[in-house]
Amino acid sequence: MHTRLISQPNADTLLVYFAGWGTPDSVAEAMAPAADVLLCSDYRDTVLNFDFSRYRRIGVLAWSMGVWVAERAMQGVKVDWAAAVNGTGFPYDDQFGIPCAVFDQTLARFDERNRAKFEQRMCADADSLAHYRRLDGHRSQQSLHDELSFLHQAVQADHHTDLLIWHEAWIGARDRIIPAANQSAYWQSRCPVIEFDGGHYPYTHWPRWNEAT
Repeated sequence: MHTRLISQPNADTLLVYFAGWGTPDSVAEAMAPAADVLLCSDYRDTVLNFDFSRYRRIGVLAWSMGVWVAERAMQGVKVDWAAAVNGTGFPYDDQFGIPCAVFDQTLARFDERNRAKFEQRMCADADSLAHYRRLDGHRSQQSLHDELSFLHQAVQADHHTDLLIWHEAWIGARDRIIPAANQSAYWQSRCPVIEFDGGHYPYTHWPRWNEAT
């Protein structure tokens, strides 16, 4: 797992952001100006080596596959606030996550052309797609394939859920990656759900760190 810390002077609060598969961590650079932000991405393992002891309050914001990773990486850490965005604890699942055949085909057919198609499906409209593609930190084709291969195997091998207490789940009504109905079915008995009019990439619909401070 790749991590990068953005520090603020004398901050005693920390937002831990878990990116979606293959997405640049620059998505979250400006999310919490009053807090330190730990950006987590590039999941070729779920090990998070970080000293949380200096922080008075800790929040978690996880997007897409980052929801599954966060539940494993944050074990043993006291979390004051956790929000899941367009993700579930069963990311490889016909009822609660990405339909299994779709996940399998994404890995089997992954190339530059299909990567571009995935980004188009991920974004709800031309504005959000243009914004996403302007972000810094887009990675190589090989690194994305390696990450997806790891996640494809790992999520099938580890079916544990509810390893983290989630305070809210945000669901894009036009999500074409993890169907909104699947997300709703997963979260309805677990925590409050906020539905927004957007796609898998939240663009302007992120939960605010103010909730945790």
